[in-house]
Amino acid sequence: MATPLPLMVYLDLNHWYALGDALAGNPQNPDHVTALKQFQGHVERGEVIFPLSTVHYMELTENPRDAHRERAADAMALLSRFVTMAPGSKTVSYMVSLRSRL
Repeated sequence: MATPLPLMVYLDLNHWYALGDALAGNPQNPDHVTALKQFQGHVERGEVIFPLSTVHYMELTENPRDAHRERAADAMALLSRFVTMAPGSKTVSYMVSLRSRL
């Protein structure tokens, strides 16, 4: 029997912020701590992948609040394991070209 492929779950940035707050011990809602723990278990067992997109990186860099941004980034690193929806080289290349046009 073939091993099932992991489920891909895309989280909007507001969810990453909520999970970051939960990870930092300052949850907006107690359910966010429960969700974070469940998500961690699914990731560790290879059942779920939480990929990041270029939009995640772009929107995260636009947040002027360092602590808020860092908490979300910590959750992203933990759960996504830096899996992206596009190859990292494409993402970085795009960001460099975009920044040069600004």
